[in-house]
Amino acid sequence: MLETSLFVAGIAALGMLSPGPDFFLVIKNAARYPRLAAMMT
Repeated sequence: MLETSLFVAGIAALGMLSPGPDFFLVIKNAARYPRLAAMMT
């Protein structure tokens, strides 16, 4: 039971640490546009 709980907690932690699609949108806008446009996304 403890082993399963730790496994699920580890998977949840990896999910929280991995970047999502919004991260790539912000990076794209930061590279192309001025700072304010990147902050608005």
